[in-house]
Amino acid sequence: YISYLVAEGFQTSAILSLVFCAISMRFYVRHNISHESEQSLHRGGSMLAVMMESTLFFNLGLVGARTLKLYFMKSLPLFILSVLSCLVFRFLIVFTITAYLNKYYRQVAISWQDQFIMAYGGLRGGIAFSLMQVASLGFSATSKVDAYNNYVDEIKGIFLCSTLSLVLFTCFIQGVTISYVVDWIGVKKEKERNKRSAFEETSREIIQEVMMGVRGIVSSKHG
Repeated sequence: YISYLVAEGFQTSAILSLVFCAISMRFYVRHNISHESEQSLHRGGSMLAVMMESTLFFNLGLVGARTLKLYFMKSLPLFILSVLSCLVFRFLIVFTITAYLNKYYRQVAISWQDQFIMAYGGLRGGIAFSLMQVASLGFSATSKVDAYNNYVDEIKGIFLCSTLSLVLFTCFIQGVTISYVVDWIGVKKEKERNKRSAFEETSREIIQEVMMGVRGIVSSKHG
């Protein structure tokens, strides 16, 4: 929580601050708690992550339709530029880092097919939209009253609509086509054990996370 407050005080990314704080503390915390407590924290964190992600996408659905209706055409050039920038820089970063890892660290090199899927399959989700929604860009000269009698910053609306369009593009266009890309470039896949629907997999994962979390809490309290 202190890392979050420090990041907010300096107006930097609180999410990245929490991530690096967790990475740093992991080496010290895991040696000072029991295995049962570690499992409980892991399961509880996973359950909270699923709940928070669902909340973010729920908010995205509520705000997204009105934002697209008002600003889609104005944000179209920025959206195209954002998509191209994300694709170019993601491929550049992935191939650069994996080339370094293959040369100096890995005994089994990461194939170019796997690198391509890592670069192509990166999804920008609801967190980007939520951060853009609460961002303060400092624009006020172009504010106007929309149909809901709320003061709306037009510049921020364009950025928000562009971010939403990018999320939809990566989720639907890249998400739908990635299975065909995997087959096209010949990526090795694990053998499918049991075919389940997306709803069944999600429900099964949530139930497992909750049960393991409760079991870990009970076992740590009562031995």
